[in-house]
Amino acid sequence: MNAPHLLGLIETYRDQGLQLLSVHMPRMESDMDVADVRVEAESLGLTGPCAVDNEHTIGDLFQTGGVWPCYFLFDAQGKLRSRAAGQLGLKMAENSLKRMLALEPAL
Repeated sequence: MNAPHLLGLIETYRDQGLQLLSVHMPRMESDMDVADVRVEAESLGLTGPCAVDNEHTIGDLFQTGGVWPCYFLFDAQGKLRSRAAGQLGLKMAENSLKRMLALEPAL
């Protein structure tokens, strides 16, 4: 999990409008308990909204292909501007975020 890096990005770019919405997509039945997901998210420092996608509905809509983690960047108008996934996904998302902020000062 890239939680420390992700939390650092949120802290760095919060004043420019960056917000996080987490979506938990369980890999096995034991990962479906909402209370357990909440406890784990809080232990990682993820205190914002977190959807629990037990049926992978959100994952299917965003065509994640079962790859975790996935990162999606939306602009202030709600338009999807970038997506990245896998082990290097967060670094790729960070690079996209920096480009977005250079073009558009406020998210």
